[in-house]
Amino acid sequence: VLELDIGPRTLLWQAIRVVTQPETAPRMDSSGLQYQSSLDDPVAVTRPGAGQTLEQITAELHGLTGLAGVKRLITTTAAALANDAERRAWGLRVPDRTRHLILTGNPGTGKTTVARLITALYHRHGIIPDGHLVETDRSGLVGEYLGHSALKTSKVIDAARGGVLFVDEAYALAGDAREGADRFAHEALATLVRAMEDHRDDLVVILAGYPHEMRRLLDVNPGLESRIGATIDFPDYTDPELIQILQTMIADYDYEAPAQLPALVTEWLARLPRDQRFGNARLIRTLFEEIVTNHAVRMRSRGNRSRNEQRNISVADLHATLRTLAREPAQHQRIGFCNVGC
Repeated sequence: VLELDIGPRTLLWQAIRVVTQPETAPRMDSSGLQYQSSLDDPVAVTRPGAGQTLEQITAELHGLTGLAGVKRLITTTAAALANDAERRAWGLRVPDRTRHLILTGNPGTGKTTVARLITALYHRHGIIPDGHLVETDRSGLVGEYLGHSALKTSKVIDAARGGVLFVDEAYALAGDAREGADRFAHEALATLVRAMEDHRDDLVVILAGYPHEMRRLLDVNPGLESRIGATIDFPDYTDPELIQILQTMIADYDYEAPAQLPALVTEWLARLPRDQRFGNARLIRTLFEEIVTNHAVRMRSRGNRSRNEQRNISVADLHATLRTLAREPAQHQRIGFCNVGC
């Protein structure tokens, strides 16, 4: 598309897409997640904390392993925003406070998990009326020609109004080196930033990504930083915290671990590089899934299996898992068991 001819040609393409690609109704997948299909990419729409009380959601937040600073900042921010709403109801003046957030941290540090809890918490506090969460990333916002990104991004924003829009790996909106890609990404970002101001009373935007890359995103669009109420940093988990996460997963799925588990896993973690590619809780989820797989293989090789045998993870299961992951760590990224760190 030539920039010179953007107006009529963009309108023509949009008309063609509306006619040839009508919207479809929301559908449900097997996990109960609702997906809102649009003219472009599907967007995940969920209602975190549905059926839970404020006390239960708060307890779930504080029950997460580690993240003490994150919990404290979320709790105080939610309390301040809820108090603002009460003061408005009494006709009292309130400070001009923005509700949008940035979550920064390495992979597997719990940003998505916490974004879902923030949504539930904000809804129970009365900060957002509908309590739904729209999750997307660059692919759901950035289009293929000039004008398309604004259309896609506006559509996602409209779906999120009354709730929270969570943009994962939001730094990708800073664009890349491909010809034309920066313009498309910057168009999506500009549309999002404008909506953060225009719909500040009925929309909360949460942007997530790696710390250094998110700083670059703020540099690309200076207006974005002024619309952010707080930046919440998610630290990497310590070894004891990672082991606690693993033990929680094991207990949640009715397994019992041997006493040697902490020592064996600590030794394994010590050999892994702690750079930006370190998976934190995602790595632990992979470890858990591999342990369960090795346990299942051992169970199927036996004749008579008791209930206790089905529960008990052996040292042999652990050794087999750690040997496998030490040889091929990148090939053991399975989907499932996603309770924390997603």
